[in-house]
Amino acid sequence: MFIVSIINKVELTHSAYAFSRIYAEEKQKTELEMLKKINDAKEFGISEIHAIVETGDPRNMIGNVLPSQENIDLIVMGATGKGAIQQALVGSTTSYVVSHAPCTVLVVK
Repeated sequence: MFIVSIINKVELTHSAYAFSRIYAEEKQKTELEMLKKINDAKEFGISEIHAIVETGDPRNMIGNVLPSQENIDLIVMGATGKGAIQQALVGSTTSYVVSHAPCTVLVVK
């Protein structure tokens, strides 16, 4: 099982702060969230868990790159992770993954 979080590089580069500082803070926050999710999964009896934290285009990484690299046969993801305005500007990661992933995608709400 893989738990994946992709830090959107586009959102980081449009920040007023220095890229490296924002990236370090975002990566640390994301890794902490991952540890919580891994602990939750282990409590439910899932022992083999691989965490992936990358920077890039979430749509491409989740919908194309990782399924091919890791031979993934099922992607489970939330219906949305952003507000309506930001979703309209950035585009829907979930819609992209559903349309482009080479495997089955289960969308949860």
